[in-house]
Amino acid sequence: MPQIHDLTSDGATSVALTPSTSVQAAEFTINAPKAAVGDNWPLASALVTRLRVGVDQAATGGTAINWDDLPRICDSINTSCPLLGTMFPRDTCTGPVVKHIIEFFGRGYTYTDGARNQIPSTDGDVAVDLYFVQPFSQELMEKPHHSAPWMGWLASGRHQFYIGATTVLDSLSTGLVIEATTNVQAWIEYFVSPKLHIPSFPQWHVYEAPAAGGSTALLQGVGTANGLQDVKDGSRLAALLELSDQKGMGAADGADNITSVAIPQLGQDVTVNVDAFFAAFRALIGGHRGPVSGVSTTIVHDRAGNPEGMAATPNGVMNTATAMFTPYRAPGRDAQLSKMMKFFGELKIIRTFTSAPNTGRHRFATLEFREFTDAKKNEMVKRTGKKATSASRIHSNKMPGRKSDESVLPEEINFADGT
Repeated sequence: MPQIHDLTSDGATSVALTPSTSVQAAEFTINAPKAAVGDNWPLASALVTRLRVGVDQAATGGTAINWDDLPRICDSINTSCPLLGTMFPRDTCTGPVVKHIIEFFGRGYTYTDGARNQIPSTDGDVAVDLYFVQPFSQELMEKPHHSAPWMGWLASGRHQFYIGATTVLDSLSTGLVIEATTNVQAWIEYFVSPKLHIPSFPQWHVYEAPAAGGSTALLQGVGTANGLQDVKDGSRLAALLELSDQKGMGAADGADNITSVAIPQLGQDVTVNVDAFFAAFRALIGGHRGPVSGVSTTIVHDRAGNPEGMAATPNGVMNTATAMFTPYRAPGRDAQLSKMMKFFGELKIIRTFTSAPNTGRHRFATLEFREFTDAKKNEMVKRTGKKATSASRIHSNKMPGRKSDESVLPEEINFADGT
């Protein structure tokens, strides 16, 4: 279980916002992060933001709102620090993407808080608490802490949390508004390690391509910096998801519109069995899980959980109109970096559709592990204030003679004092 380091805003641990007709921001700083716990190194495992907000249904009544639609209240999150750059960029980290993808994957295919009861359609105010988690430690990996940075490297960081306008949920329930004083709090979860390592940094990024561009989507610049400072070209591609138009994911169309997929650069031949991606993904996350939450007095359908929307009743095919994303690539439990494909450049994804969309944008989310340049690694070591004697790659079941296994792996730092 991690320890907790509060983030502050002008010395306060809570920011009060009043929702309005425009997006509002709460900004926290990572000041004086813990540099040591005894002789051990505190490593940041996750950033957590807690939001408390009032949700007011119209006097005439509206439409009931399920928990998995509520993350839309968070417009976006942007997290950066001077040493490492932008770790979680705002254009990627919308509320729904953070909640249903970044948190869900990073926590090991589970949510931190779980689903609250449905907000009824009748007139009334409901106090809603939401938690948004941005993990550094990827719990699906064999060694999750190998992607966790030392707290000292996050010094003078900025964590900006944006809430949407009062009418952000109006498209789901006419007349519904978010109101009252909104309280935002944030903290870092961390754990301690007797050894310091240079992490393989996990970076989520959303790529877009115009829907009017035909059947081929071109993801430009996969493996480029995308906001991080001084990282080497190329990345280990751990996850590749095509977002849909559901639950605020913001893409041009639904997953069920896709009738075939080919990704030649990843070795994926043309397949019309789009259901197969969902079947494989569900096996990764636990397969048959049972109902995930109650909707008022009605039990939610057995399959109505990530990647499905909660209110779905998906009988028959798995590739449904209510899926939040199509999982083309995802890590299994106890995944190893050295077994993941390294990619750099333009990635082509070729699909056919029942009815090809010609407006909006296709959106794809990737989880890429990044390696810092040698110059940046040296700077990171200097920030510790200690003299390093050597650094060594951390392998999992190293296969001799394969130089490609060396890239984008964490490095253990050995210091002159023996730590």
